[in-house]
Amino acid sequence: YVFNSYHQSVKGTRPLILNRLPGLAPSNAVTRLLTNPKLTLNGGLAGHRYPAAWTGDISGDWTILASHVRLFPEAAATLLDVFYSADLGGFHGTEAESYVRWLQWGVFSPIFRTHGSSDNEKRMWMFSTFAQLADAMRLRDAVVPWLYSLAAVTHASSYPFIRPMWFDHPELLNSRQSLESQYYFGAAIVHPVTEAVDAATQVAR
Repeated sequence: YVFNSYHQSVKGTRPLILNRLPGLAPSNAVTRLLTNPKLTLNGGLAGHRYPAAWTGDISGDWTILASHVRLFPEAAATLLDVFYSADLGGFHGTEAESYVRWLQWGVFSPIFRTHGSSDNEKRMWMFSTFAQLADAMRLRDAVVPWLYSLAAVTHASSYPFIRPMWFDHPELLNSRQSLESQYYFGAAIVHPVTEAVDAATQVAR
């Protein structure tokens, strides 16, 4: 990591984007990264000034998926940190069923990408759920023009295209906790599945 504290002491640099360049000394990182910005990690307040944020090397389990469904709209609404990114399916701990749900949620998240450790299988065709994974990929591809339009509106107006329900409906603030599992994506309301299929009912929530 190239730590923020170093760049805070260097005149003319922007510390929040100078974050993860393994193998580079700080003196080289400044030159390289200012011309080749990366995803940021630990940007904190004011991190929205830069292209995109990333939530780190996360686990692919269900609780982490649910936390991301809540995090992305909240960060957009409260910090204008709209362009958040996650390792869809998890950097480690990727499983067939949850991988599908991660990608389905990813269709309606600002940045769609997978990433994983060398010992964590992420190749979609290696999973029994490949057909569903491929469907999610195709749907994301289909909504890209819409996403470009949403991003343009956000850029011009600072009105986040991904946002919690209470952002458009302040009267729902008292119901905030019960509405955290759904959010606006443009004018669409998205409610991702964040739990495994129940063995008894064969229903997922």
